[in-house]
Amino acid sequence: MISIDEVGIGKKIKEARKNQKVSRAALAESVAITEQYLGEIERGKRIPSLEVYVNLVNTLQISSDVCLRSSNCNSLYYIYNEILEIVTLLQRLSQTQVSMILSVIKILVSYMECEHE
Repeated sequence: MISIDEVGIGKKIKEARKNQKVSRAALAESVAITEQYLGEIERGKRIPSLEVYVNLVNTLQISSDVCLRSSNCNSLYYIYNEILEIVTLLQRLSQTQVSMILSVIKILVSYMECEHE
């Protein structure tokens, strides 16, 4: 099972924001999210979407890999690397081919979830 260190990611984002003396409201506005959503991310209550995460680390000018790194080897850092590799491969295919691959992935995930129940 892959675990995501929501609290660790949120703490690192909050720490970077505070170190730069940026208010939560100002950062939220900069990345086009609500202040409430940013607060939930910082408290580890929500995981940001990939787009929001990228906007946060870019705005704060922090390293995304350092922010994602945790003591758990199954951290989000490794998932994102694999997702980026998959996206690179999928970019070479047509939309129909990508849809077919997505269908296969859904079937595999469903099978694997059932296998572990």
